[in-house]
Amino acid sequence: MARKNNFPTGELESLPKEYTGEVVESLMELYRKGKPKTDEETERRIDEYFELCDKASIRPGIESMRLSLGGISRQTLLNWENGIGCSEKRQELIVKAKSFVVAFLEQLMLNNKIFPGSGIFFLKNWANYKDNVEISTSENSSVAQLSREEISARFAAYQEEPEPLQLDD
Repeated sequence: MARKNNFPTGELESLPKEYTGEVVESLMELYRKGKPKTDEETERRIDEYFELCDKASIRPGIESMRLSLGGISRQTLLNWENGIGCSEKRQELIVKAKSFVVAFLEQLMLNNKIFPGSGIFFLKNWANYKDNVEISTSENSSVAQLSREEISARFAAYQEEPEPLQLDD
């Protein structure tokens, strides 16, 4: 009996040829379209993309959405999202489309349909999420107003504490 591959990519080994063929055919449909010239064409292309995702059971994603927009570069998509080199209408369309993709991803994660590490990776790359720890002090903060001597005095009690035990390897 063959052992099951439990790695996150393990399912790739068991993809049916029919599924692969259907996905490639759908992606080729997107690939053949050129870059939209007008905002109306951009809107129509985005609508067609999400309809194709629904019809062909393709999961919405940023890369396939870029493909549906004529294979625009990541930088072009980012520029459009930030209103660079496009109209306000196109910027709004791209922001909404990316929000849709991220909302779909969020639902996959909330419903345990995607490995959390993969979801976090996508959110960091597609939605600019970050792992941050912010330490903020203000002028009103009591710590910010303490002198070096006051801080030393406050924590002097800990100077006599023994070092934590080191566990041998």
